[in-house]
Amino acid sequence: MVEVAEASTELKQTKKERWWRWLKPQQSSNKKRAMAGVAEVSTELKQTKKDRWWRWLKPQQSSNKKRAMVEVAEASTELKGTVQGLEHSTVALSTCQGFEGMIYDGNETYYVQPFPGNMDRHIMYRMKDLKMGDKRCGVKHSDFPSSMDELVSLGKHRTRRNVESESKFVELLLVNDRSQYLHLKSNKTEVEYRSKMIANIVDSLYRPLNVRIALTMVEIWSQKDGIFVDEDSDKCLDNFLQYRNKQLVKKYDHDNAQLLTHRSFKGSTVGKASVMAMCGEKSGGVVQDHSFSAAATAATLAHEMGHNFGLIHDEDITDCKCNAPADKQGCIMSAVARSTPSTEWSTCSFGSFDKYLKRGLDFCLFDTPPTLFGDALCGNGFKEEGEDCDCGTIEECLKYSDNCCNATTCKLHPGLECDTGPCCGNCKLKPEGSLCRDKTTECDLPEVCTGKSELCPSNKYVQDGVPCGNNKGYCYKSECPLHDVQCKDLWGPGMDQCTFNIPTLEFSAVLFVFQLVLHIM
Repeated sequence: MVEVAEASTELKQTKKERWWRWLKPQQSSNKKRAMAGVAEVSTELKQTKKDRWWRWLKPQQSSNKKRAMVEVAEASTELKGTVQGLEHSTVALSTCQGFEGMIYDGNETYYVQPFPGNMDRHIMYRMKDLKMGDKRCGVKHSDFPSSMDELVSLGKHRTRRNVESESKFVELLLVNDRSQYLHLKSNKTEVEYRSKMIANIVDSLYRPLNVRIALTMVEIWSQKDGIFVDEDSDKCLDNFLQYRNKQLVKKYDHDNAQLLTHRSFKGSTVGKASVMAMCGEKSGGVVQDHSFSAAATAATLAHEMGHNFGLIHDEDITDCKCNAPADKQGCIMSAVARSTPSTEWSTCSFGSFDKYLKRGLDFCLFDTPPTLFGDALCGNGFKEEGEDCDCGTIEECLKYSDNCCNATTCKLHPGLECDTGPCCGNCKLKPEGSLCRDKTTECDLPEVCTGKSELCPSNKYVQDGVPCGNNKGYCYKSECPLHDVQCKDLWGPGMDQCTFNIPTLEFSAVLFVFQLVLHIM
């Protein structure tokens, strides 16, 4: 028996009510239907967005008898959390159009979705039962810099205070091409819902890295494509990144842009992204929406975004450990996507991500998004208009916060000033001038608290072009790209020396521009 929770606007304030729904497991050898019971557990519910009630969810055929506690908000659409008592579990659900989403209990991945043509009935199935061929990422090992060791070594001499513990936010822009629009019945509401569902799952996947994925905008090419969506993933990516820099950057405030298409790329490729590009001009990727399950496409998007963070395929690193079965699921950065969507990060992904942070390349990720795409929702972990605070679900608030915030109302408790953030301590704002983020290099600048906000000010750095590294390089976006390292990156680690005599001031200026071009590459 599967016990499923679903949102209802017709709730009585009397005794608990109970009714039945029928779920048909998809592509299962068992032809019998699984009966699902839905229990109303609230006896006091007001018709406002801020009121909440508890639902209980029990995955089918799970060896663990513990239930997943899901917090549902009236008129909300996104539910995120974990299976109660299971540390490595993930729950990402939506109630926008029926009840849809992913449940991973640490062993099995399940997917729930409305029955086609009837949102009063739902289907729940194991993702491993889907018969999908293996899908591949278009990123090759040769796409990464040839001397990764030299690049990683840059971070060995850099330290950033609380860089791992400070929450990071990726402001995500999803662009849906015309093929995606047509596939979703030329219905913009359907496209937006699909985009939010995918982003919701990606956000859940990135939480173990202390990264929040905030969907800030959805663009839909309903009339014609903004670019030529080439079947060659490399060309498609180049076209999309050019469009991003010429159009999207001017229109929307975002850190990362991903193109969703229903077209197929050559071979079994389902995605391609720029490597080590987060916060840069090439921060983006292209992803084929290759499955009717949003969880499968979300896993692909999370994988491609991982390349933006400098993460390498697990198969390309020795001694890489993945807790998920490699033949059935694999980890998120596996080069091959199996039938069951990946939900875990490998040990090498955690290590590579840590090195990326230590290099100081995450300078754009410390600003909380001012607005999210869609309606504000108390309990999503993002402080939005009308909220004093938002520490997430009640379970998350109890586990991670200092109990400054009322998780039900998203208001601070009386007499308190703040909840979370580098400039908040014991529910009080830290004094003006308190260090909240140390500098990473000689080209970076430290940030201090203003005394008026719990957030650390946005990252600031020395003006581009200022000499650094004992006059061997020039500052560029908080880094000091040294000429020798760049030459090794272009021509291999055997290049021990790569210097020029600079006879004139004009040639010096040309060399500076050349160095910036090398750094951007």
